[in-house]
Amino acid sequence: MNSLNVLVVCTGNICRSPYAERALQAMADRIAPGVFRVTSAGTRAVVGRPMKAGSARILGERGISAAGPVARQLTTSMVQDADLVLGLAREHRADALDLVPGALRRTFTLREFARLLETCGTPAAEDLNDALAAPDIPARWRALTPLALRHRTDSKAAHPADDDVLDPYGLDDTAFRTMAAQIDAALIPLIDTLTKLAAADRHPRTTQN
Repeated sequence: MNSLNVLVVCTGNICRSPYAERALQAMADRIAPGVFRVTSAGTRAVVGRPMKAGSARILGERGISAAGPVARQLTTSMVQDADLVLGLAREHRADALDLVPGALRRTFTLREFARLLETCGTPAAEDLNDALAAPDIPARWRALTPLALRHRTDSKAAHPADDDVLDPYGLDDTAFRTMAAQIDAALIPLIDTLTKLAAADRHPRTTQN
C-alpha cells in the first residue's frame, strides 16, 4: 500500500504549516498508521529555521511532538509529487498552482478542503460512496479528492478570508492559539473522512448479483 503524500504550505514554514503537518500526521496515524505522509514547505520559507515556539508549545499541550524537519522552500517537484496540496491561505494555493497548474484537482486551502469533505459526506452526495469502491485507503482518498471539486461552487466560504488561517508570526500567544484552533477545526473533516475510508476495510461492501 503506497502512502498518500500530503503537502501543507504556508509562507515561512515556521508557524502554520509545520503545526498543521505535525497535527495531521499524528491524528492520521492514530486512525490508519502509514497511510498519510505529511510534509510542509513555505512559499517564502525561512530555510533551515525550526518551528516557532508558539506553535511548538501548543502541539506539546496536545501531546504531539514538535520535532521534525526544519523550514524548506516550496518547489515544483514537491507539488508534483503530492497527492494533496493544502495551503494555509489562498495565496499559498495560488503559489502552488503557479508552479504546477496541472495540480488544480488536488490543490486547496485547508479550510476550503474541510468544507468540501463535509459536503461530500452528506447523505445527498454520492462522492464518498463512489470512493469507497476503491480497493484500499490510499486509492479511496485519491478517488475522493478530485470528486470534491464538484462541490467547490456550492460550498464557497461566506467571506473569502474564511479560507485563510491566521498568520501569527510576530504576534502574541493569543494569535498562535487562534491559528491552532482554526487548523484543528479544519482537520476534523479530514480525520472523519479518513476514518470512514478506513472503516471500509473492516466492513467491506458487498455486491448483489
